[in-house]
Amino acid sequence: MLEDFDKAFLRRLGDVQSGAGAVVADNKVKTAVGIEIVDGQTYVELKYFRLSHSRSLKESYRFAIWQAQTFLGEAPPSGAAPDKGFEVFGDVVAMTPIGKDHVTKRAACLSQISSTQEGKTWKIQFDTLNLAQIPSFLLISCPKLTDSYTMNSEFTVGDENAAGNIPNCVRNLSRNLNIKQIRIIVNSARGAIEKSADVDTGFIDAERLWQMTRENCNSKYFAEGGFRAWRDFGCALLLSSPQFAPGLQACDGVAYPVQIQIEMEVQNRAVDVCALSLHGSAVLAGGNDTPMARYAQTGGNAVKTCHMLQPDFIRAQAQCTAFYQKVVLATTETSASVNAMNYPLASAERLLNAAGSRF
Repeated sequence: MLEDFDKAFLRRLGDVQSGAGAVVADNKVKTAVGIEIVDGQTYVELKYFRLSHSRSLKESYRFAIWQAQTFLGEAPPSGAAPDKGFEVFGDVVAMTPIGKDHVTKRAACLSQISSTQEGKTWKIQFDTLNLAQIPSFLLISCPKLTDSYTMNSEFTVGDENAAGNIPNCVRNLSRNLNIKQIRIIVNSARGAIEKSADVDTGFIDAERLWQMTRENCNSKYFAEGGFRAWRDFGCALLLSSPQFAPGLQACDGVAYPVQIQIEMEVQNRAVDVCALSLHGSAVLAGGNDTPMARYAQTGGNAVKTCHMLQPDFIRAQAQCTAFYQKVVLATTETSASVNAMNYPLASAERLLNAAGSRF
């Protein structure tokens, strides 16, 4: 959205701190970062390129094109919804994160995120997708919405789990919810995408979906992070027609109406160690914050400064995009239509001009 341009394209990843006397200028301004168009100094340049194929039109054209349709899932709740795993964290309503500890404790000296999945799962069901033909691919994900981002400075609030305590370098990253399990039904017949018996951890389903997605991607797709990075931070399924619609006796590119039902469960597993989040680092009284002073003022109990776990509170909405890569566009000189994909020459010229203007 245009009004969210600053959040979508400008990510505030840092913060300001007070200066150290004359060494660093005193910087305490914590206002939000904004952008504005300066009158007389900002220009928007639009260019139109008329390509050679639209200068001299032939009698007929025939070439392969691709199309895409995007369908949105249920919108996230605007308030706390424990049945869907949403709670209020500071200034954002987001899904409760899942870690690997037995309890959740986040304070100056503790850093634990509970692995309990109760009340942290969101069950999403898309409205039935009615398509005129079998898509070549389905891209399914649950990406973070723009209103999860912030241009404000990092601030401190009472709740230790509040969004205000999330460093901007974590909160303003593009991340997706983890798809724990998914079921895809095509034409009322269950296909290859079905939930397994692993209803507790969801590890079996996630690993299977990861392998199916890799089959449709290149070798560099999450080459470094691998399965864990894909599952916890950038989960997105890319499924081909033989994977989600087997046994239909029709392939993609054929006029074959289909109805696709998608049910899935998502969770927030975006928890990791953050270099900017420290615990046990509070400055002691009098500003004497040396190791020996800490040892003395804590009664002989040394206070260590360590990196801590940092969860990301994600507010997201599921989406499914159908890609068609075997569509053929045919144009003819007359207005007569041989098939549904034929266009008269006048319409073809407008289509080709519109396509040429995008390059």
